[in-house]
Amino acid sequence: MYHQNPIPAAPRGRKKDRRRSMYSDSLLATEAVLFVLLSCADLFMTYRLLWQGHFYESNPIAQFFFARWNIAGLTLFKFGLVIFIILLAEIIERHRPRIGQAILFLGCAAAAAVTFHGFRLQLEHGAL
Repeated sequence: MYHQNPIPAAPRGRKKDRRRSMYSDSLLATEAVLFVLLSCADLFMTYRLLWQGHFYESNPIAQFFFARWNIAGLTLFKFGLVIFIILLAEIIERHRPRIGQAILFLGCAAAAAVTFHGFRLQLEHGAL
């Protein structure tokens, strides 16, 4: 009589490295959420400054989207870049551990710096 073993046998051969799997869970979930939140703050600050009429978008590519499709175009452009950067960082992290994380931390620092600069501009011009 044959009985099924209740404990499955370990797979034979090479162990599957979780970092190498392209379909496993996110390795940078916390960093990605922080990057998205800081990017939202950047977009909000940009919107407030552009709405006042005293300021303009200094990035020529972002200005192209804003001039043609207003804030909706600017939002799609900025968050298209955010998605691209997060995906790129995830792929890099699976092949070069800690490099993808460093990319997202750099993105977070840039988004925080731009948001802080926008906040400072609003304070200087009495817009708050």
